[in-house]
Amino acid sequence: EQKDGFRGYNLQKCKVCGLTVHERCYGMSLTKSKNLDFVCKACASIGTKVEVNKPSILGTSSRSKEQIRVQERPTECVLCDVRDGIHAMHPLFDTHGPEGRQLVISA
Repeated sequence: EQKDGFRGYNLQKCKVCGLTVHERCYGMSLTKSKNLDFVCKACASIGTKVEVNKPSILGTSSRSKEQIRVQERPTECVLCDVRDGIHAMHPLFDTHGPEGRQLVISA
């Protein structure tokens, strides 16, 4: 199958929300075919529990941990100006290494 998209990178489409991502840009292994079961990170997070540091502050770790359940697909991006709709969301972590927990940013 011929590759498509930017610089010939293969595109994958989320079967839940329809988001299309470049494999390389999204941090996936490069393939030569479409994965009909691909689910983006945002859709895959729905219903999962995420352990976060409390308070959740960028660049720090905390002894206090809290678990939160992801209730719906996030639509607001803290890295760019997208405020609604479908967007290639990536989880952010508050610090590097094994102590890092997913960052939760208040609205």
